[in-house]
Amino acid sequence: MTKKRIGIVGGGIIGTAIAYFLTHEHPDAEVYLFEKNTIGSGTTAKSAGTHCLIDDSLPHEFWSIRLFGFKFYTELEKRIPGSTGFEQTGTLLIAPYPEYEKYALQAVDLAVASGYQAEYWKDPEKIRTIIPDLTLDGVLGAAYSPDDGFVDATMISNTLARLSREKGAKVMIGTEVQNVNVVDNKVTGVDTNKGTSIWTCWSIPPAHGRLSLAKRSA
Repeated sequence: MTKKRIGIVGGGIIGTAIAYFLTHEHPDAEVYLFEKNTIGSGTTAKSAGTHCLIDDSLPHEFWSIRLFGFKFYTELEKRIPGSTGFEQTGTLLIAPYPEYEKYALQAVDLAVASGYQAEYWKDPEKIRTIIPDLTLDGVLGAAYSPDDGFVDATMISNTLARLSREKGAKVMIGTEVQNVNVVDNKVTGVDTNKGTSIWTCWSIPPAHGRLSLAKRSA
């Protein structure tokens, strides 16, 4: 069976994650990852790397995505110590008004229902056991999870790139894609700064809405 050739432009956290899941879940894929600098550089290197269940950056409608990422990185760190740079610090989410308190309470319920540790505290002294110098005038309470922390996005990117390479992905660093050549709805080549043209025939099946090249820019 002919393998499906898939090109990924960008070796940051998104590009390496795409490469990882393609190589691990789709053995019929022939994966090429292009990175113009080094793996995990650019925007990925500037990421805060928050690894949290108790967090206000996403509405709860995206809980399944948050939980998937949390489990994936946590399990990756357990399987390969040091692979994610995970530092377990816990998260304290302060609720200054009723709508925020509702969000925090829901976050605690979701975390506990998913098998993790989380609590909601109204007692100011209990909140100060985590951050002693907090001024809590007018604060309604706080959600806390000791399971949360931070990861190193660049370290994760390099881990995912290595694991993808072990599964057969071609990871090309220092290789900038400058042009994607398309003739009759087929990718005939990828021009890079190294003067090479990859692939002689690369189909884009429009009926399925799939592009054989996943191109992204940070």
